[in-house]
Amino acid sequence: MVYLTRWYLLHMQIDSVHQDGRVVFKDGDTDGAKIIVHCTGYKYDFPFLETNGEVRVDDNWVRPLYKHVFPQALAPRLSFVGLPWKVVPFPMFKLQTKWIAGALSNRLALPSKEEMTQDPEAFNSSL
Repeated sequence: MVYLTRWYLLHMQIDSVHQDGRVVFKDGDTDGAKIIVHCTGYKYDFPFLETNGEVRVDDNWVRPLYKHVFPQALAPRLSFVGLPWKVVPFPMFKLQTKWIAGALSNRLALPSKEEMTQDPEAFNSSL
């Protein structure tokens, strides 16, 4: 995504960027850019993480996680930040990190593993 001098324009494919701020797009359009945000999307993969099957990625969905953060069998030792979909990301990340810190410091109690297991199941059945 490119934020252009004409703020309402969005182009997806850049051909070239020049030192004077001029951006040339694949469709031949040219404009000046103040900010370029390169959004590549996400494909979750954790080859370095050995959880003995407690955490898996199915169709780019990390699960089973309580509230998209804690794997029930490994909480709070293992947690994930930034996995929820269709949220305002940075405020959500901040809230998640505060919740994780509270759980790790024993200031906040997580539900039982049974309760944490039921929550994703209920969420999934509601979709």
